[in-house]
Formats: sequence, structure tokens, C-alpha cells
Amino acid sequence: MESNSQNSGRMFHNRLFVLLGVAGVIFLLIVVRLFVLQIVNQTQYSRRAVNLTFREIRIPALRGDILDRNNTLLAANRNSFSVKIIPADVPPEQMEEVLANLSYALDIPPETIRKKVPSSLYRSYSPIEIVSGVGLSDVMFVAEHGDLYPGVFLDNHAIRSYPGVGSLFHVIGYINNINQNELRFLYNQGYRSYSQIGKSGVEKEYDMLLKGTDGKRFQSVDARGRTIVGEQIANIPPETGKTLVLTVDRRIQRLCEHALGERTGSIIVMKPATGEILAMTSYPWIDPNVFYQNDNQSKLSDYYNDRKNPFFNRCVSAVYPPASTFKAVMAAMILEEGLVPESYTVNCTGRVFIGDRYFHCEKRSGHGRLNLHSAVSESCNVYFYTIANEFSDISMIAEYAGLFALGEKSFIDLPEEASGTLPTPEWKLRQYSRRWIGGDTVNMAIGQGYLTVTPLQMANAYAMILNDGKIYKPHVLKAVRDSESGRIISETEPEVIHSVDFSPDTFRKIRSALRETCVSGTAKNVLTTKLVKVAGKTGTGQIAGVSDNYASWFISYAPYDAPPEEQVLVVVLIEPQADKEYQWWTPFAANIIYQGIFGNQNFYEAVTALRWQWLFPDLEKYKDE
Repeated sequence: MESNSQNSGRMFHNRLFVLLGVAGVIFLLIVVRLFVLQIVNQTQYSRRAVNLTFREIRIPALRGDILDRNNTLLAANRNSFSVKIIPADVPPEQMEEVLANLSYALDIPPETIRKKVPSSLYRSYSPIEIVSGVGLSDVMFVAEHGDLYPGVFLDNHAIRSYPGVGSLFHVIGYINNINQNELRFLYNQGYRSYSQIGKSGVEKEYDMLLKGTDGKRFQSVDARGRTIVGEQIANIPPETGKTLVLTVDRRIQRLCEHALGERTGSIIVMKPATGEILAMTSYPWIDPNVFYQNDNQSKLSDYYNDRKNPFFNRCVSAVYPPASTFKAVMAAMILEEGLVPESYTVNCTGRVFIGDRYFHCEKRSGHGRLNLHSAVSESCNVYFYTIANEFSDISMIAEYAGLFALGEKSFIDLPEEASGTLPTPEWKLRQYSRRWIGGDTVNMAIGQGYLTVTPLQMANAYAMILNDGKIYKPHVLKAVRDSESGRIISETEPEVIHSVDFSPDTFRKIRSALRETCVSGTAKNVLTTKLVKVAGKTGTGQIAGVSDNYASWFISYAPYDAPPEEQVLVVVLIEPQADKEYQWWTPFAANIIYQGIFGNQNFYEAVTALRWQWLFPDLEKYKDE
């Protein structure tokens, strides 16, 4: 027993000794290795740590395409070349000659190049961009004479392109370099000082979807910035931005563009049952491609100095008195409140005395006796003056204007929408320190005075009449697609943003009066298309500060006898023009648009079908569109 116990003790001590020995050897090897790394090879590894690092190179993501509802390309990317130089790769004695050669080849002033490549950077290995957007001929010249340009290389990259965008500029917008104010707010969302960002339109509204995600390439460089071949780690590829499909139809847009012509104003074509914008034209506009052209300064200067402001989207940002188009709102108030029987008539003699002065009708000779239906179709001011003065007040009129969503933004997916002005006595007191008077009330009853609206607001108001009390959120985005697979990621669904509980008879009677406008009323001689029945309302509103000249409206829809799902709503607004005949053009433009839409015709074909060639001496140039 005792012998076995002693043997076990010896075995334990032997094993312990072996383990301690192994541990000691391992420890000794670690100490030796640390000595070699930290003492013997310290100089070698210190030098390598100083001289070797990874440079992170951004791989720009391609911006997503923008298409119309029929997949016509509206905004895309195109290849472009930039000329860059690595100053340290240029022999010092040749630098001045190389810069002079570049100035000659690229037609750039020498001082411009020297500002980009100052002498303080002559030893730099970081690439410097001399110019971007270089034409193919310049690229070929530099490439073919490479011996004249040591240190110079060509870089291929994508820039934004808008093929044939025309008047869609205000919908699509444009991109440009991010500024400091934008960067301050957007830095945490992934934007950097080199980012390009949407400045207006869809490019701005949906920039986060369009811009994609930049990739990264990691390249080993030494302390002087020189590339070390063969030292790389895995790259992160860029992700292309999403493809946006818009609700607009480029064919209808072109139709509206030519129908409006060079008249300052706007046209909206909308589907009232969904809020989809089929066309949105605002004149004047700009060509956004000018931002990506080397010789753009004079063109941009012309745009910026244009007093008509071609950057301004008059469809959503400009406000005007609604004029007689507001009479549809007044008709709803009269019918819903039962202010007078439908058979009630007013004798229009061309003017009516209210307070201490006369208020005139648009027809100075007077309309004679008419009821509500004929007052709308004939656009009689005296009828609505009388109702406002004798049977209503400003509170009721303002209430019904609000029920039609006037004075409110619709939050269309475009930037810088205006809300207009819905005046009340309290508003006037705050704004002008003056009390409301009877003349203000009767002026507002015919859409004049302090009441102002955007063309989009009036489109919404009339859409409510067609939809029996519902307004759908207007929008220009139809769907978002994956750029690689084409798979639909999301679609915009119709969204009711405003509704009222009026009697269906109210809307039916208003629609009947609007149809009469085009049959026997103020637009009867112009709506000549035989393809579809049109209903609508004309209006002429005086702009504040513009005497003896008026903005002209025509708000209409077709087919008159179809359900809202099959109808289109057209709003045409023309500002006061130097040529006064232009301001009465609104129903003419609408007639061409309806002919083109329902006849599936372009501008040339629509005008020819209407036999209006005499109105367009240069019509032949539109023949092959």
C-alpha cells in the first residue's frame, strides 16, 4: 500500500516537471520572438508602417434613370471624360511645357490650369482634375500625343443627361454640386463635399432613391502617395440608384408644350380619379443639359437674368386670382346651403350698385335674366355679386373655399409648392391693418380681390367636383424599380387627401353647367373637337399691379359623360402678355390637347385635324415628332 502511494507521488512530480519544462520552453520562445520583432527587426517594421498605408478610392455610383409612364427615357447617365494630372509624375523641367500643351489642346486659359496645379503641388502624387466633360475630339488628341503629356491621364465617368426633356424640366429638375448649407443638413445621410444632389423637381424630391451608394476601392500607397502594385484588399462595389417611373406621358407633355407655345403660363393634365399628373408644362423653362456643358456660362447667365424666371414652376409655385373659375365653388355653396331656389333669376344689366360704387359684369351690355345654371355657363358677375351681397357673407364664402381645399398645400411630390391665400376679415386686419368691407366680399365671390390660388389647387378643386367630393393626392411618381433586375419595388397608390359630404345632385348640377359653358356659353366657339364632349369654365383675372391686362384660365375635363376613371382634367393658365391676343388662348390650347389625347395624335396631327393650320405658320416643323 505504502509503495503504491510513493510511486503515484513520483509520477505526479515527474509530470509536473515536464509540464513546467514545456511551459518554460514556450515562454522562452515567445520572449525570443518578441525580442526579434521589437529589437532586431524594429527598424524594418517601423519603416514599413510609416511607408505603407491603404488609400480609399471612391467608386461613384450611377444615378438611377427616370422614365415616363410608357418607359420613355427622360433622365439617364452618359459617359464623359475628364483630364487629370499627377504632378509628381511630370519631370520638373517639363511641367510648364506640359501645362501649356494642355491649355492649347483643351482650349483652357493658362491661368485657369495654373490655379488648379500651383507650384506647391508639383511633388504631389494625388490626381488633380484639369477639366471634365471633355469632347471626344479632345480626348483622342490627348491620347494620340501622350508623349507631350507625361503625368496626364484620362478618366471615364458618368454625367447626367436629359434627352429631349423640353418643358419637363420643371418636373424632372436637375442635379449639381452640393453646397455648404445642403451639406450641413445632409452629412449624416451619407452626403459629402464631392456629392452631386438634386436641385429641383423629381431629382430633388427623390434624391435619396436616385443617388445610389458609392463603392470603395482600396489601394496600397507609400507615404508619398505612390501606388504599390500588388498590395490590395477586397473592393466594395457601388450600388446603382433606383429607377423611377413617372406618371407623366411624354407625348401628352409635348402636346401641351406646343399648345402653350411661347406664352408665359402653365398647363396641367391630371387623372382626377387617381391624382396622377399626365403632363405639367410651365413656360419658360430651361435645358438642364446646360449644367454639364463646358461652355455653359453664357447660357446659364441668360437663364439667371431672364425676368420671366425659367427656373420657376408656375404650376405649383405661382399664385393668381382664380377669377371666374371660382364660380363653381360659389355654385356649390348656393346649392348646398339652399340660398335661393334654382329657378331664382337675377337681371344682369352689365353692372350693379353695391355700397358706394358700381361693380361691372364681364359682358358690359349685360346678360339679361339668368338663373344659377346659365350664370355659370355665361360667367355672369352680376349674378354672383347679388348672391354674395344679399344672401351670403364672407364667412360662408371663405368656408366653402376651404372645403374645396383652397389655401392649402396638396403636398404633391415636387418641391416648393405654394399654398395661395384664403382671405378672411381677420387675415386682412393682420396683413394690412384694415377692416373687411362689402366690396371685398363681392370681389371674392367672382374669384378676385385677395383670393389667390395655384393652378394645381384649382385642378384639385375641379377634381373634387368630378369625384363627387373627393380629392386624391396629386403625384408624379408612379413606381420605383430596381435598376439591375427591373423588379418593381413600390407603386404609388391613390390617396384621398380631402373629402366633403355634399349632395351628389350638387356636383351633378355643377357639371351640367360646366358642360353648357362649352356648348352655348363662353367657350362655345372654341371647343370644336368632335372626338369627345368637353365641359369646363373660363376665367379672366386681373393681376395685382397689372392694369388693363388679365390672366386667362380655362379649366375643363373630358369625356363629360364618362366616369372619373376615364376622364382627364386640363388646367390652362396664361399670364398677362405683351400681345393681348395671347391671353385668350387658353381654350384654344385645351381644344388641341383634347384632340391630341383622344385622337392619339401629335401636335401637328391634332392641329391639322382641327383645321387650324392658319394659326401656326411654322406648323411643318412639328410634322415628324
